[in-house]
Amino acid sequence: MADKVYYLPVTAEFVRKVSNYERPDSIYVTFGGQTVLNVAIQLEDQFAKLGDAVTSAEVITYPVVVRAAFVLGGLGSGLARNEQELTALCNKAFATSPQLLVEKSMKAWKAVEYEVVRDCRDTSITACNMENLDALGIHTQDSIVVAPSQMLSHMAYNNQYALKSFSKEYPIFDVARICGIEHNP
Repeated sequence: MADKVYYLPVTAEFVRKVSNYERPDSIYVTFGGQTVLNVAIQLEDQFAKLGDAVTSAEVITYPVVVRAAFVLGGLGSGLARNEQELTALCNKAFATSPQLLVEKSMKAWKAVEYEVVRDCRDTSITACNMENLDALGIHTQDSIVVAPSQMLSHMAYNNQYALKSFSKEYPIFDVARICGIEHNP
């Protein structure tokens, strides 16, 4: 739940200061376009050598997403299920950027969104629940979204998290959002 708002410039320096103060488990970049993308890239672990990327992927565990740093539109990006695919993707990414990012893939996970309206007295109402019909991919814009959710169980419908399709596995994050509104049911 976003219970604090910081009126600060959206720069890596200020996000790092707030993060050091709040001590979140992670930072979830959801809104802000290119500005927030640039900040996230500045704060994220970046690799300039293939060996570092391979080591990171072994720690994260496969499948992983490889993205070239400082590029838009997925240039130099892809999904690697093993070290051989990772090596090929890293070589492709290094052709477009001197640095790359290696992240845990959330492919086959389901995205669920809630639109919440909150007033100055902290009264809130969930206006809409939305479900991405397609599993998560590298770009979430590739998915069809319906409202209200159509394919979630009652248990899943009453929670807010990413849900892995065909299992009960989901990540729990203590999240510091750069911009976001959440509702605590």
